[in-house]
Amino acid sequence: MRAIQLISETGELNEVQVSNYKDYYKLLNAELFDIIMVTWKGVDISIYVDSKGMLKSKNLGRDVKGFPEPLFGNMVICGNVDIEGNTLDLPKKITIEDVRKNVTSPLYVAKG
Repeated sequence: MRAIQLISETGELNEVQVSNYKDYYKLLNAELFDIIMVTWKGVDISIYVDSKGMLKSKNLGRDVKGFPEPLFGNMVICGNVDIEGNTLDLPKKITIEDVRKNVTSPLYVAKG
């Protein structure tokens, strides 16, 4: 499944392939994750984030368009979910440039 990973420490954005839920733990460098939903360019997007990202010392937080709170740590941006709750490919219409436009540079630092 096509997705885009944001590496929090460097701001690097990479197109990645996700095969199963275990890949999220590795890409997020997390033990638990949450999924938030936003809409960009009329497309529903799932963003996977570290559930404990705000609790990890010096983790960087960013604002995400369409979500009311900052998100801390790495992110994996995917498509919507199907009727069974399975995450879908990130549509090709959503690019790395769109992620740059909708996710701010780091604005916060977690104190842990």
